[in-house]
Amino acid sequence: MNLGKDVPSQVYFNVGPHISYWTSGKGHVGTVNNDGSPYTVVFDQEPDRGEFEKMYLNDVNRWLFGLNLGVGLQAPITPTQKLLVELRFMSGHTFYGQRNSATYSWVAFQDNLRANEKILSLTAGYTFGFSQKESRLGKSTKDTQIKR
Repeated sequence: MNLGKDVPSQVYFNVGPHISYWTSGKGHVGTVNNDGSPYTVVFDQEPDRGEFEKMYLNDVNRWLFGLNLGVGLQAPITPTQKLLVELRFMSGHTFYGQRNSATYSWVAFQDNLRANEKILSLTAGYTFGFSQKESRLGKSTKDTQIKR
């Protein structure tokens, strides 16, 4: 594909698996009267009713699987520089957990984690090529010798 006169480019498609692991989390539970209460996520522990800053996640899926679909464009700007643009959609196929998997220690509330990931991302990059051989052209090694 040509973007313009003398600007050849390459279009590509990608399809593949997505595997991720849920390591940690934190956030705020908001209320009407104040800014909310901060919490951190704790995995596979029994709730301690004296802890007001933890959300307990039991029986959750920490390994998350999905499918990536994408389309991209690679175009040269100069012989050693390229522009890359990619649009990617990630569709998660694993639920975070079941109903009532998340428990907050300070309230009698259990959250529904029967949800999965759907992510759309746009990535842009600019690459610079560098050739050590070409950078030495025109330079003399005699300049580095000690003159007496």
